[in-house]
Amino acid sequence: MTELPESIAIIGGGYIAAEYGHFFSSMGSSVTIIGRNPRFISDEEPEISALAKRVMSKYMTILRLHKKISGLLEMLTANIFSSMLQITNLLWFFIMRS
Repeated sequence: MTELPESIAIIGGGYIAAEYGHFFSSMGSSVTIIGRNPRFISDEEPEISALAKRVMSKYMTILRLHKKISGLLEMLTANIFSSMLQITNLLWFFIMRS
């Protein structure tokens, strides 16, 4: 990457997505994090998860889908992702294997 993207959508809601989201937001990009779990950074205790979401939501958008999307093609054809691809300059995936 040679230039800072104006906007970035990060697919995944774990700590790596949070770290990259924080970094790019701090550098000036508009960041949207899209995750499937009801909680942001779900590996942490519920209180830590809620605090991280509350603080980080002040400078980025955090969307929780509450459902699993199984395939890339299905994901890219879903309305939310089609809209996201039209408004973002960069789309990154941070998906944990199950």
